[in-house]
Amino acid sequence: MNTRHTSRAAPSHRTLFWSLALSTCTGLLASAPAAFAAEDRARAQTARLLEQAREAGKQVRAELAAPRKIPRRPAPVFRAGAAEIDVTPTKPMYLDGYYNDRLSTGVHAPLKVRAIVLDDGRTRVALLVGD
Repeated sequence: MNTRHTSRAAPSHRTLFWSLALSTCTGLLASAPAAFAAEDRARAQTARLLEQAREAGKQVRAELAAPRKIPRRPAPVFRAGAAEIDVTPTKPMYLDGYYNDRLSTGVHAPLKVRAIVLDDGRTRVALLVGD
C-alpha cells in the first residue's frame, strides 16, 4: 500500500535560526529610533546637570569671596645693634682686693662696656662685655 504523507515536514535548524535572526533584527530596527531618542535625552540631561553644577560652583566662589592668591608673609627681619659706653668713674672709688681701705688716685685707662643685640623676630639675644 502506497500512502503518501500529506503533512508538512518539520523545519530544519537553519530555517529556525534564520527566522529567529530575522525577527530579532526587525525588532531591533523597529526599536532603534526609541533607543536613539532615549540616548539623546540622557545626553541633554547630563549637559543640563553639568551647567547647573558650574553655576552652583560660581555662586559658592562668589559668596565665599576667597582671595585668589595667598597673601605673602613679610620676610623675616634680622636686626642687630651694637653700643659702647664709657663707665669710668669720675670720683675716686674704693678699690677691691686690698686688706685695707684704699681709694683710687687716678685713671690709667678708661673702663668701657660693650653690647651687641641680635634679633630674628622670634628671639632676642644680648651679649655684654665689661672691662
